[in-house]
Formats: sequence, C-alpha cells, structure tokens
Amino acid sequence: MPRRSSLRFHAPRRASRHSWPLGPNQLYRHLFKTAPSAKLVVDAVSGQILDANPAAARFYHQSMARLRQRRLADLEMPTIGRRLPAVAADGRHRAYFAQHRTGSGEVHEVLVYVSELKVAGRPLEYLVVKDVAESEIGAEAFLTSHRQFRAIIEQTSDLVLLLDRAGIVQYASPSAQRLLGFPPEQLAGHPWPTLVVERDRTLAVDLMQQGLQQPTSGEVRVQGADGRLLIFSVAVSPLAAHGLEHVAVLSARDVTAWRQREQAEASEREALETVLSGQPLAAVLTALCQLVERAVEGGRCAILEVAGAPPAACLLAAPHLTLAPPTLPPTGLPPGAWIISCDLATDPLWAAQGEQLASASLKASWLLTLIDRSSGEAVGLLAVFHPEPRGPLPRERLLLEFIGQLAGVAIQREATLRQIRESEERHRLILDHTPTGIVAVDLDWRIVAVNRAICELLGYSAEELLGMTIDQISAPEDMPLNRLLAERLLRGEIAVAEMEKEYLRKDGQRVRGKLRSVVLRDREGRPVQRIGVVEDVTERRRIEAEQRALERKLLETQKMESLGLLAGGIAHDFNNLLVAVLGNVDLALLQLEEHSPAYQTVLQLKTAAERAADLTRQLLAYSGRGRFELQPVELGALVEEMAGLLKASLPRMVTLELQREGEALAHGDPTQLRQVVLNLIVNAAEAIGEAPGQVSVRTGLGWPSPADRANLVGERPQGSGPYAFLEVRDTGIGMDEATRARIFDPFFTTKFTGRGLGLAAVLGIVRSHGGFLAVESAPARGATFRIWLPRAQRPAPVPAPETSERSLSSRRGIALVIDDEPSVREVAARMLEHLGFRVLTAADGESGLTLFAQHHPEIELVLLDLTMPGMDGTQACQRLLALQPRARVILMSGYSDLDAALRPGSDGAAGFLAKPFTLAQLRQLVARALDHP
Repeated sequence: MPRRSSLRFHAPRRASRHSWPLGPNQLYRHLFKTAPSAKLVVDAVSGQILDANPAAARFYHQSMARLRQRRLADLEMPTIGRRLPAVAADGRHRAYFAQHRTGSGEVHEVLVYVSELKVAGRPLEYLVVKDVAESEIGAEAFLTSHRQFRAIIEQTSDLVLLLDRAGIVQYASPSAQRLLGFPPEQLAGHPWPTLVVERDRTLAVDLMQQGLQQPTSGEVRVQGADGRLLIFSVAVSPLAAHGLEHVAVLSARDVTAWRQREQAEASEREALETVLSGQPLAAVLTALCQLVERAVEGGRCAILEVAGAPPAACLLAAPHLTLAPPTLPPTGLPPGAWIISCDLATDPLWAAQGEQLASASLKASWLLTLIDRSSGEAVGLLAVFHPEPRGPLPRERLLLEFIGQLAGVAIQREATLRQIRESEERHRLILDHTPTGIVAVDLDWRIVAVNRAICELLGYSAEELLGMTIDQISAPEDMPLNRLLAERLLRGEIAVAEMEKEYLRKDGQRVRGKLRSVVLRDREGRPVQRIGVVEDVTERRRIEAEQRALERKLLETQKMESLGLLAGGIAHDFNNLLVAVLGNVDLALLQLEEHSPAYQTVLQLKTAAERAADLTRQLLAYSGRGRFELQPVELGALVEEMAGLLKASLPRMVTLELQREGEALAHGDPTQLRQVVLNLIVNAAEAIGEAPGQVSVRTGLGWPSPADRANLVGERPQGSGPYAFLEVRDTGIGMDEATRARIFDPFFTTKFTGRGLGLAAVLGIVRSHGGFLAVESAPARGATFRIWLPRAQRPAPVPAPETSERSLSSRRGIALVIDDEPSVREVAARMLEHLGFRVLTAADGESGLTLFAQHHPEIELVLLDLTMPGMDGTQACQRLLALQPRARVILMSGYSDLDAALRPGSDGAAGFLAKPFTLAQLRQLVARALDHP
C-alpha cells in the first residue's frame, strides 16, 4: 500500500455539527497562508520553490512571487559543508539544522522540518522553517531526544560521532561496527584522534579544533579492528550554539576503495608516461620501482634483466635496496608467471641474499617474470619484497602486472635501441663534425635528432633539444611561413623548402639561420621526418645591416652636405646681389628728400631687400655657414625670456611647460639659438593643432643616451661632454619613419605649401655650433627633439668697451676695395667715397696686392672679399699684412664671420663685414677699424 502524505485531507462522508467549515483544499490553503512559521513547497528533484506562505515572505524579506522564482539552494548558505541532522520520526519526515540567508543579507540559524509529498506522481517536499533563536522547542530538546535522534542516525551508512570539547567520543552510530569492526559502545569515551593512524593524528586534532568553530573537512587514515588501513573523508561541524554537551558532530565516509582505484589509475598513468617519456632505461625503471613502492606500503622493489644462455640475471634498478642478482635455476624462469615466496629464509632463490634481506626486515618476495611479446621469452624480473609474510592483494597484483608489462617493453626497447645506437654512432661522428647545423623533427614538430653544430648555435645540449618542439627554438613571427613551407613539403609540392628565420638561443638571444629542409619518407611514400640544415648567417646579416646603415648615414650626410653647399652658394651669390641693391638704395635715400614721391618707393625697396637678406641668413643657417656672435648663452634663461612671446603666439588649447635642470650654459649665438627655440616650439604647437595638448621644454647638462645616439641626425658627437641640452616634447600627432626621414629637407612640409625652412635652419644652426640633434617620434605618440651644444664656461665680467665713431668727413686717404663682383666693387666704392675716401678697386687678389704695393703709404683702409677665384681673401690678407703690418683690413663675405674666423691667416684683420650691408653698418665698422691700433 503506498504511503500517504500526512498533509492530505479527506472530507467526511456526512456533515455534522463538528464538520470543518471549509473543504480540505481550502482548509490547507487557509492553514498554509495563516501559519506563523515560514513554509515552503519545493520540487524534490530540481529544488525549485513552488509555493511560499506570507510568513516565509516576511522571514526572507522577499515577496512570495520572488520566492517562487528561486531554488532552495539560493537560500541555504553554501559554506556549510554538511547539513546537521536534528530529528526524524519516520522515513517520510526528517529535520536538520542549516543557515539561511534573507533578502536583506542577514543569516539565520534555522531548524528545517521536511515532509515528503507526491502530487500527481510528482515528488515534492513540504518545508517548515523555524528560527532556532526564536524556537519554542529549542535545539537542545532535539539533540537530547535520543529516540528521535537515533532513528535517523542509525539509518545512515556513514560513521557519525558526537564529540565534546576535548574530542572525547560521546556517541557513535551503529555503522561503526560495519565500517571499523568496533562496537559503537566501545568507541564511546575514547578520544577521537586515537582512532587515526599515528602519522595522521596531527591532522585529526586540527580538524576537531577547527570544527569547533566552523564546518571543516579533510581525509585521514584509520586502522580497523582487523588491521586493515581505511581512508575516511571526514566532515566536522560545530554544535555549541546552545551550550550543548555534544559540541561537534563528525561524519566520516569510507573512501578507501575509491582512493585505491584512483591511486591505481594514477599509478598506471604515471607508469605509462614514464615509459613514454624517452628517458634512459635506468631512469625509467627506477621511476617504476618508486611507483611500486608508493602503491605497496612497506614494500621494496627491484627490476632485473634476464639474458644469455644459461639465463643470468643483471640488476637494472633497485632505488632502496642494496641487492645482488639472484642465482637463477638452470631451467630459467617460466615467462609471464608469478613466483611468490612468503618465507625468504627458506627460499633457495634468495639464499645468497638471505641475511641482507633479513637485516632489512623483509619476509616475503613476489616475483613476476617479464616477457618479450615478440618471442614470448622472459627478459626480466619484477621483484617486490614485503615486511609481512603475505602475497600481493588483488589490487596490488593488477597494478604489478601492468607495471611489469611496461617494464618488459622498456627493457626490450632498450635492447633494440642499443643495436640501433651502435649503428647510428658511426653516422653521429660524421654529423657532429659537420660545421653546418642539422636537426631532424617528427611530424609533430618534435626534435628527434641534432648534431653538435646546431647545439652550439642554439646554446643547448643535445639532451635538452631532444623532445623540444621547433616552436620553442623559433621566433614566433617566423612560424607561419615555416609551417606553410613544411605543409607544401609534406604534400610533395616542393622538393626543398628554403627560408631565413630567427632562432631563439637558450640565453634569450636571437641568431639568424638559413634553413634548407627536406622530407624523409617510408617505403610507401608516407612522410616520416623532416631534416633541416641550418647555416648560421647571423654575423653575415649583421655586417650587411651595418653596411646598409652606414650607407644610409653616408647618403644622408652627403645629402645634407650637398644641400648645405647648394644653399650656402645660393645665399653667397644672392648676398653679393643684395650688396648692390642695399648700397644703392642707401645712396639713393641720401639724395632724396623725405617728401619726394620716390622716397617711399625706395624705402619699400630697402625693406624688401632686407627681407631678402633675412631669407639668405636662413639659407646660411641651414648650410651651417650663418653669421654668429659666439658667447656663453644660458639656454634655460633664453627659453624663459622668450616664454611670454611664445605663449601669446601658441593656440589657446596648447599649454607650454618649462623645466630647468640646473644651469645649461652653451657656447653659441643668442640670436641663432632664439631662432632654434622659436622654430622647434612653433613646429611642436602646429603638430598638436587645435586639440588640447602640451609642449614641454627642458634644459640642462647631460650626455646622449644609447637610444638618443640611435636617433641622431647627421654628425655624431666627438667630445666627451657633458653638453648643454635643449629638449622640446609635444603631444601631437607624431611622425612615421618616412616623414621623420625628410623633416630636415629644405621646403619639405606636411602643412600647406610655401613653408619648410624652419627645421632645416635648426639643423644648420646646430651643426654650425658644433652640436648634434636627435629626433624621437611615432604616429599618435608625439615627437621629441633633443639638441646638445658644446658647454661654455661662464666668463669673468669685463667692462664694456667704449665705442667711438669719429667723424669721417675729414678723411682724405685712400680706401682699397678688392672683390671679384663688379656690382659689389662699384657700390662699395661709392659708399666709401660718400664717407670721404678716395677709392681704388681691384677685381682679384693679385691686382689688389699690386695696387696696395704701389699706394700703401696712402692707403688707410682695405675692404677685402674672402671668396674670390685664384688668391682668396685670407691669402691676400696675409700678403697685405706682410707688406704693411699696421694695415687696416676689413674682411667681407656672403657667408659668416665664423667662416672668416675659421680660415687661417684672418686673425690680423681689423673687422668683418657680412654681406649684404648698409651704409650705416659700413660707417660704424670703418670707424672702429680706423681706431684699431
């Protein structure tokens, strides 16, 4: 007869005055809804909450609709290792303690009553949940009700113990007899850790102490009454919430068989992996012996080889025994048979080792003969010695037979390999003396053979390389092409695969090798291995790369020099033209009244000529032959001096940040260096554009870093430093390599046309100052320009010289003008005549010397061009000063005064006049020269 739920109701057959006012289902719903305790209806299979009463909604702080969307597992705390049994009346009703979480996050200790239902064939559970703290019955009443408690405990298959605070067993479930062989009453009063084997007692004590505070679990070994060693999975939970005498419950499940099966499977896997690992035979057999000793507790293992006629035993492995091989019977050993001896003292097979085995307390031996599956003959022995006089257990026998088969395979394989190695040794000698690297790989890309050259190339030993894959020694970026060529090679599309690739050495460095690969095939044409021949081309490619880099630098330097020469030559010739323009303009202005209609026209002509002169100065700066007035310049102060002007000219969204790292005193021309700062900062701001960004300017003393030296443009530093440096960094769009290679070309620009001399002039000025420049940039990462200039020493203050421009109107002496340009001679002569001189002119150095020799007593001044065909200005200056040491010679050039200063023989000149020049500049310099002693 099927069991009925206690919650099913049956209506009486006839009504009476004692009849319920409601029907059975209505009455159930009424009681369910109005009950003060939380009640739930749960699907017994899925755990889905099907119904909940209002008391449950209040207790869990969730609506009934929300509760119906959840499962029971969503309410119970997952940290509880096992539910704690409370009471049970019969098989359909049970109760347990648990922790439930409410919707507000609170956690309550609850007592859950469970009734099993079945509605329309569907298994359900009817739960009544009571807060232990508010329960009228209380936890103590449940735990002290022995009849009800034992009714549920006695039905469990696990071992259940109740422990007091000292770990003394207060109660043991009847399952103790079946699991341990001890009557439950015999365990009561004994400390729980004494049931555990000695080496696990510390763990048992820790589990008990932790279990007094919170649920905990672990595994321990227990020795049964019959001496068997059992493995139990133990869970301990606290019961001290109500001051009970039994403060912890311990539940233990026998997992011995499971662990033994698990251990056997793990041992078999380990044994198989050991044999397949490719290690030497001694290492493989030693590992197998150690595996046997772990599986057979107390046992000692040895593996012997049997060979020859008559059969003789040779010890191959015995990791924990000092053992001589046994004396085999004349007839040998039956292949694949067990030979078990439970008394080694009387076994003739071990007579010679009797005392040795007895001293190790070994009493039994289990021998398994290992066979060669191809011939069926015995090739070895697996010997296990045990301290107990017994044979192997069934599980031990199965494991030993499996390991014995693997050991036999390993022994036979070693014998076969020994023959192969002898054959291969001759080939090995040839390969090892080949200077080219050779490597053989299988179809899984695993290395199976190498020669000495490839080992030296990669820095690995042969043993380390064997078993590695090609991926482990190849640069990742080369592997796609390598695999593609290998696939074509295996498919027979190509006979030889060739490529250059980078290999990874053991020390982390990369070497470049030229690989030629072919395929070895079996008789059926199936691919077996690939053989690769690797030629080390690292040094060759390094030299080629250095040569290419040197050629690029040489071409870059030549290009810079060529462009510089072109720009300088153009500027020089243009300056000569501008001398005539500016000189004639100045003379014309002297003859015109300011109210004359032509005065403004001529004045505008002078302005245009001066702008043209500015352009030539930029060209000279790019060519490195600009005009300089060298003096100590503090770069940080120079930048701060320009900061106000620069900030006003930058876009509104660009901020300028200045950073001075000490004094950066450079030897240079302030005007030219201002031009450098201006060009770099304006260029940085334009790279940022209208987006928010920052331009950072840093100055100080230092040396170029290795990274800076790799990014240097043009010349390299020659001095030892330190140098005064200027760094301009922006957060702009950055530059790719192609743009970075052209930014110093004249008139190259990434902006609108008609610009581009800024960075070219910067490079020229830096080179003219004996400095050097580095650029670092990448797309979307901004750009950084770093400039290093020769360091200057701060000079002692000297009083400023008094300038005296004497009146030249009284001069009646002769001035000699020597220049190869007719227009320059003519205008210079007219300007000097205006200053009161009588003027002689010469078109070259030779004719100028002739005139000077004829009239030198009357010649007060010589205006001498530096650049002339034949005898140049410096040679003419030396000859003039040799004739008259007190001669006042003013040098002229379309280049710079630095150009004059660097020429030998020009140090005796009374001054330098840069072309183009105005009448005022000529007057001032002539006056100073005439004051020259």
